Amino acid sequence: RSVGNRKGEAECLHNLGAAHFNDGRAEQAVVVLNEALQLSVALKDSKGATRCLHSLKAAYVRQGNASQAAQCVLLISEYSPNAEVESITEQLEQDLAEAERAGDIKAQAISRLHLGDATVNKEDVALEHYACAMDLLEMAGDAEGVSDCNRRIGSVRLAQSDYAGALEAFELALTRFEERWRDGTPARVSYYAQLLFDAGVCHLALEHAELAAEALEESLRLRQEVEDAPGAEECENQLGVVYARLGDTRKAMAALARGVMGDAVQEEDAPGKVLGVTSRASTIINVKRFQDTARTIEQHQTSLKVYQTRGDKRGEANCLLLLGQAYQETQRLGQAAETLAACQALREEMNDFQGAAEAMKRRGCVLADAGDAGLAVEVLEEYLAAVSGQGEE
Repeated sequence: RSVGNRKGEAECLHNLGAAHFNDGRAEQAVVVLNEALQLSVALKDSKGATRCLHSLKAAYVRQGNASQAAQCVLLISEYSPNAEVESITEQLEQDLAEAERAGDIKAQAISRLHLGDATVNKEDVALEHYACAMDLLEMAGDAEGVSDCNRRIGSVRLAQSDYAGALEAFELALTRFEERWRDGTPARVSYYAQLLFDAGVCHLALEHAELAAEALEESLRLRQEVEDAPGAEECENQLGVVYARLGDTRKAMAALARGVMGDAVQEEDAPGKVLGVTSRASTIINVKRFQDTARTIEQHQTSLKVYQTRGDKRGEANCLLLLGQAYQETQRLGQAAETLAACQALREEMNDFQGAAEAMKRRGCVLADAGDAGLAVEVLEEYLAAVSGQGEE
């Protein structure tokens, strides 16, 4: 650093991170290796960045952070397309096989959870791993583990906009966890508060305003208890919309004043005013969601290129499905329909007729949203015929 040799600095940081890792300090290794990676990227040193990513992948695996390890694998493919990299799923599948040979139920469940995290962008695959992990943890008598499986399943369902399925999973998690959440640690209280918040969001989407208010109020109380200011504001934002739907203008104004609208809300609570403020709050919340979805689209586009480079057709098809959904959420309906059509064609080529039917159904719904009723009917009738044919088989 003193002589301005930034490349040498990046190499030293990598070596320091590797030393932390070798001494069993995975958390410190991750911090230092990320610093080395950022410096290598800034220097446009692809070889150095790839070396850092390999080390980071190993550190994340040791931490049990499968999703971050999987992201490292994707980035390695981006920085070094010709490198032969053992995917995180292959490593985790080896761990699972060893646990199965040893008859270690808990280790099998942990491997399944990690595999679910690593394949979370392949929603159906992730859900299958989480369901298997839940069965194993049920056998092991681990009630909290079962609760966490339900939470993960709910999160995937929520990302799919399957609010009924997500709510069912979150409520199962709440039921399992409700007798154990208050043991005095803020982390467990925050965990329970997040489950309540997610359930409230699902109730709101399903037009269960009173149940949404009940869940969100409890989540808000717990988040205030553990001094989670951003989480409390998140609750207030949702409660403002809920109270407005229930017709309680005073409570809606108060919640929005404490949330995203701040000083824009005055004491006056005329119905016309609260409607305008609620609309503004909803707009801000939707803009944030739009920005999040836009970032998700960028990630999926990067992943799609990686899958295409590798010739991984299954990964490519899954990524196309997720991209189609994201385009639909941001009202880019033309791109959504084209992407879902590509997903359908690829899955038909792979003889994945169930997956092709799913893409077909989503494409039909997108076309209906876009106002192309004729083509929407044609696609959805084709979908119904395909589903009927699968049922007969």
